[in-house]
Amino acid sequence: MARDAVKKQLAFACKARLACSVGDNCVLAVAYQLALKKAHLDVARSYSESAVSATVASIRVLSLDSLNPRDLGQTAMLANCWDTLGWVAFADGKLDQAQKYLTSAWQLSRGSVEADHVAQVFEAQGDKERAIRFYALAMNAHRPESETRHRLVALVGADDKADAVIAKNRDEFSALSTIKIPNAAKVEGKADFFVLLKTGSGPEAVVDGVRFVSGEEKLKPLADALRTVHYDQSLPDSTPVKILRRGTLSCNANASDCAFQMAQPDEVRSVN
Repeated sequence: MARDAVKKQLAFACKARLACSVGDNCVLAVAYQLALKKAHLDVARSYSESAVSATVASIRVLSLDSLNPRDLGQTAMLANCWDTLGWVAFADGKLDQAQKYLTSAWQLSRGSVEADHVAQVFEAQGDKERAIRFYALAMNAHRPESETRHRLVALVGADDKADAVIAKNRDEFSALSTIKIPNAAKVEGKADFFVLLKTGSGPEAVVDGVRFVSGEEKLKPLADALRTVHYDQSLPDSTPVKILRRGTLSCNANASDCAFQMAQPDEVRSVN
């Protein structure tokens, strides 16, 4: 790259960074663009790490007893931070690190972009089967990008084969955000709960607490079951963090299980 072009890119990054507050989405946007250009990756890493640190610091003190509307956006922000930091690592050829951050971001957001990023890491690692699966999951997520389909078709060899793989993974995508708990009391109805996850002793997040929000009062005792089930949320490193999730528990008296459908972080807009 010509020296003048390098200077212009760095000047753009610095100017854009000055216009952002630490932890702001625009810091991540600058880092992401640098990663796409594979330019000044040390700067991109610094920006994304500062955003992660600021976000983690703001949510580390979360409590289910004192939630406010500002807390709700932090979960989506954390997913964005992890995705950006993982994307910078991918651009830098650090595939194992990229996989950790991008997988955690995908599990938190269930977004098409995050799934596509995970797929690209698997493809770069030579794991064709997993790459195809994640491209297909990305295509089943909300508003997938056309480039994702192009990458999937390139791997499977034809459009009709891509359609078949996408259809095959449709049910899996729906199931990924649903947790089953036993309906021993044969109750019926719907209720919303907040679940607060935190860093545990291993690589998976553990439950810190559960709070009934609204809905059928008779479902309130099922909060105990929500405290003991497994939530598919890995953590990319050992940094203490808390993750706020909201979901709707649906029970049918004739079914053996209730289904807890977790909302995507950017869909949660109320603490009530």
